[in-house]
Amino acid sequence: MQIEKTFPARYWINLGRRHDRRVETEYQLAFAGITAERFPAVDARFVKRNRGYESAGRYALALSQRLAIRKAMLAGAEAVLVLEDDVVFHPELVSRLAEIELPKDWGIFYLGCAHHKRPWPAGQGLVRTPYALDTHAFAVRAPYFRKVMAALSRRDGDPTFHARASDWYLADLHGEIPTYACFPNLAWQAVAESDLVQGTYSNYTSAGEQISSHGEVVGLQAERWGARRWIHTRDPVPSTPDPRMALLFLTRGDVNHPEIWREFVDGADGAVTVLAHPKDRQAAERGFLAGKAITERHDTAWGDISLVRAMLALLKAALEDETITHFAFVSESCIPVKPWAEIRRRLSLDPRSMMRMDDAAGMKPKHLERLSAVRDLPRRAMRAHSQWSLLNREAAELLAERDLTQHFSGIEAPDEHYFGSVLAVCGYPEGERVNPLAPTWVRWTEDETGIRPESQMLTTPSLAAELAAFPGYFARKFPAGSDIRKWALHNS
Repeated sequence: MQIEKTFPARYWINLGRRHDRRVETEYQLAFAGITAERFPAVDARFVKRNRGYESAGRYALALSQRLAIRKAMLAGAEAVLVLEDDVVFHPELVSRLAEIELPKDWGIFYLGCAHHKRPWPAGQGLVRTPYALDTHAFAVRAPYFRKVMAALSRRDGDPTFHARASDWYLADLHGEIPTYACFPNLAWQAVAESDLVQGTYSNYTSAGEQISSHGEVVGLQAERWGARRWIHTRDPVPSTPDPRMALLFLTRGDVNHPEIWREFVDGADGAVTVLAHPKDRQAAERGFLAGKAITERHDTAWGDISLVRAMLALLKAALEDETITHFAFVSESCIPVKPWAEIRRRLSLDPRSMMRMDDAAGMKPKHLERLSAVRDLPRRAMRAHSQWSLLNREAAELLAERDLTQHFSGIEAPDEHYFGSVLAVCGYPEGERVNPLAPTWVRWTEDETGIRPESQMLTTPSLAAELAAFPGYFARKFPAGSDIRKWALHNS
């Protein structure tokens, strides 16, 4: 879509006394590469009657919009784009629009809006909307000019409508006129002083995500990516009276402490399954992981998306066993610090996944910078967490259904973001269905190279006590030769 070709008439509404907004809008248009004509707004100070609107200001805006559409109609334009002077454009507006193809039946189109009924995907960067609000950037096609103008022309005493604003009256047409919108929003309302509400406000975040009725678009990005949206349910997490766990080893070769793992698995009496994705398969075949490597293989590298793809391969292989209820990612330096009997009891009482996650407001700046590079990932869905998580079957199945790694392939350390962010973008309610505790203990240290996990060669009584009190089930980083086995934390 090209703006000039698709919308031959382009107007932006501005009050003559709001020179500040005029300057800002002219800058926004120039930066976006859009040419549009300023349309003088009707001043509410000279409006004597509200004519079915909430206020004189609301009526003045609707009248301005109606007059702008009328001007386009009289000029014989095939379509008109109407902008308000508090509009903010996505920095990639023109290139994003070039990827969008409007259906031939379109009647109303929003560059950005707030959806108050759930829309559905209608193409690249496009959704069909049954009910959306805000008119900071909307377009109308010529066959619908008169119908839209009539809807905006409310009258006192009209028994069909109560006094509202023009965006509500326009939204009432969405069931009759084919209405589409950009998703994610490519234009939104700036946080600015409003003449309509006599205060500073916006219905959008600084990234253009709607604030009100946010639940209507939860999981919509997942659908656009081809993943399944989580259908919210008030049902509790499915209980697991007889938990069974898959240990998913992502390793270089064999594990550092094969004796500990053998004793742990043997003590589980068949309730624990072992699968592995070793970088060096020959080395793994000489130890504890012999015969445990999955068929699918990825050439893994530190901080690379290949790690996530290997983890997904492990998850999919483990899910083939329908009796497994929980899936734990572990490395060669991990050890169990609880006996299976205790893990089993706790999982039967609380079958939720275990992941300690930070959202966009709580994560480190470097993590936020990474995730900001994931195209169209909503800020509300950005998560940072440890690679070594524990998933229950419900979450594991949602993650394994669709490989979305191509969207995260360009960022650093995607293994610290992928699983939590994908769950969030699918609308999975982690606040209700994820235990926010880390399943794997680690101690961090800082040196001249930065912050890194500290290797534990000698296990003091205080460290053993700390591990025993840890609410999770595993610990790292224990090199080969560590004396951790003498404490037998993994034995009943």
